[in-house]
Amino acid sequence: MKSLARRRVGPTAVIVGLALLAAYVGWLAYASLIAPPTHPMSQKEKTTSAWIKKLAQQSGGDPNKLSPEDRDKLQRMTMGHGEQAMKMEMER
Repeated sequence: MKSLARRRVGPTAVIVGLALLAAYVGWLAYASLIAPPTHPMSQKEKTTSAWIKKLAQQSGGDPNKLSPEDRDKLQRMTMGHGEQAMKMEMER
């Protein structure tokens, strides 16, 4: 019985393997490094972003300092991610 360690790999298999590896690395580089173009913000998105930024500045980024109405509206608009949205707007 022949050992698998002694079996030689043909040059065709090596070339195919290297080509597949290069294609995979190229795809990863494209997907990771070249971001897709972003779309311009709509007027509604700009208005929402400005409102969240205003709330974040007024409250210092703490949603607990908002009025109950503003906090509820923020949570509805951000689907429960109001704190993260305020933090993101504060960093802009």
